[in-house]
Amino acid sequence: MPFFYYYDPYYWMILVPAMLIALLAQLNVSSTFNRYSRMASRRGFTGAQAAAFKMCALSGSPAG
Repeated sequence: MPFFYYYDPYYWMILVPAMLIALLAQLNVSSTFNRYSRMASRRGFTGAQAAAFKMCALSGSPAG
């Protein structure tokens, strides 16, 4: 017996708004990332160099 015989409208009342909220959040994150990914850093570091510098500063030992 397939599970399609029972139709629950509350499922769709919860699922559709949740998916719309998730879609809007994803669009917001994507547009913000695209806007700031084109900006250069002030010191010219890459993300990896900045992370290594931060790890070195926090741990007190050179990052390798």
